Amino acid sequence: MASGTRPKYEVIQQELTAQIRQGILQVGSKLPTEQKLASAYGVSRLTVRQAIGGLAAAGLIHSVQGKGSFVAEGKPAAVELRTIHFVTCSFHTSAENDAFSMPFLARLGSEATLRGYTLCLSILPRHQSYRDFIRKSGLPPTFRGGVVLSNVQYDEADLKELEAERIPYVTMPWFHAVQRGPRVGSDGGAGMRRCLECLLRHGHREIGMINCPVGYTDFQMNLEMYCRMLGEAGQVVRPEHIVTASPFSEEEGMAAGAQLLRAGSGLTAVVVFGDRAAAGFFRQLSRQGIRVPEEMSVVVHDRYNWMDSAFPFSPSGTQQNIGGLAIAVLDALEKQRVSGVMEDSEDLVAPDWVDGGTVAFTALGVSNLTRQGVI
Repeated sequence: MASGTRPKYEVIQQELTAQIRQGILQVGSKLPTEQKLASAYGVSRLTVRQAIGGLAAAGLIHSVQGKGSFVAEGKPAAVELRTIHFVTCSFHTSAENDAFSMPFLARLGSEATLRGYTLCLSILPRHQSYRDFIRKSGLPPTFRGGVVLSNVQYDEADLKELEAERIPYVTMPWFHAVQRGPRVGSDGGAGMRRCLECLLRHGHREIGMINCPVGYTDFQMNLEMYCRMLGEAGQVVRPEHIVTASPFSEEEGMAAGAQLLRAGSGLTAVVVFGDRAAAGFFRQLSRQGIRVPEEMSVVVHDRYNWMDSAFPFSPSGTQQNIGGLAIAVLDALEKQRVSGVMEDSEDLVAPDWVDGGTVAFTALGVSNLTRQGVI
């Protein structure tokens, strides 16, 4: 499991290093005081001293007793300019509508800059494969520093070519993806578990699920977690309480919601996979006059911030830890550069939980949980 975090002193040291190398902090200029840096980063002065010690050891600064730390005279040693090439393909109508790729790109670029890298981007036309991209241009020279494949179709031969060329790479598998080589992704199983734990904790037992279609990476994992969690709660899994919809389609979310509501008498809660499918389900509930969360509690597995302004409520659920994913990707590339080995590995980053306003206790749940001393 990837922690998605680095020691605070490393973060401070890398940011100050970047400012020195980019000329933001010029030769001879004084660094902010330990107290100011500690306040700016929300850390202790001891942590700041660790960062400053690292800068001094690298020859980037020197300290003067009683006066502070200054950017060292002379030009810092030149560093090799390395590029990370991010290849993606939006599964939405345009990249601007992709709630994951654009925020992830921004965070990846920020983290890469702190580590002394530049970032190159290729957004492939919708549903164009990696193989088509390479056939047109060959392996770009910017691949040499490392390549990240996200939301793009590739096969085992494509990965073997990167390995033969000794190009560090990381894949962020989607559906129909080859599960080999260094992989980084969100821990979908942990996300689905947290969604169901929330509903069960609020007393819900008749819980429906709108899952992604067969063939998506998360389909089987979501289904297994749903069946396991309900089984552990002593509930019978009812096939009519499980429907599927594309996570990218509000129309399919609406249709799946209508199907679920027709068949699911007694349902008090639903877990939905995917932001667009969830949006469609919320609209279906509104169309049928079903109030959230008073009459139906809903949690969204893989929600995004845009949903907070699209409805009268902020949906509860899990949200991808974009910062943690960016750090895990860069760590995986760095590990390959240092070791020269491209291991078959999978680094999963736990998603964040958002406590919104779409879950309420059931009357039965409140009674039971009160007797158990939970609330």
